[in-house]
Amino acid sequence: MLKISTYNHRVELIDIEFRFLRFAIVEISQNRKKEFFTTIKNEHIQNYIVGLGLAQTHLPQLFPKEEYSDNVESRKRNMQKKFAPRNRRLYEETIEDGLNASELLVRIALFESFMKDIHITILRARPSLLGRIRPMREVKYKDFFTEQSDYERILNQEINREVEEVDRMKFYDKPDYFDKTRAYYFAENLKIPVGSENSVADQRG
Repeated sequence: MLKISTYNHRVELIDIEFRFLRFAIVEISQNRKKEFFTTIKNEHIQNYIVGLGLAQTHLPQLFPKEEYSDNVESRKRNMQKKFAPRNRRLYEETIEDGLNASELLVRIALFESFMKDIHITILRARPSLLGRIRPMREVKYKDFFTEQSDYERILNQEINREVEEVDRMKFYDKPDYFDKTRAYYFAENLKIPVGSENSVADQRG
């Protein structure tokens, strides 16, 4: 059963999750930040050393062993500069921007998932909307006539088809679709003609 409380609970969890991450970022000590970037720096250096060793084994003419120490030291200097305290602000800003972008994407994904659930629920409650929305749609024999054919299976098949097509619509096209669906729903359930300027409140008195 579709419940708004389920959606609200998930939104609350997302809110707490990202608030906690922001809290952790703000409250983490400078020493812990230093340890983090030191670990990243050492990982880069170690990966380079491993890669350089493989390159010398398989391509000795391009990576002679006598240049090994110079290459490693050069890499260490570059990594030391790259992750120096004066350059860490760039990474911290990127982390903050990435966190904001991630939260936005998660919230949008959750909202779109909930909208799909609403869409499915409405079409199952009022299958006639399918005929109003797409009166000329054709159903192929291979989908209609099967050994397991029955009304419910065909209805679920067409509802899923409709929902998936709408889900693939461009973001700015969806409001028009749902506005039309809402108009048909009101026309059937509240006896308001499609395109009428009368409001729901007017019809209810």
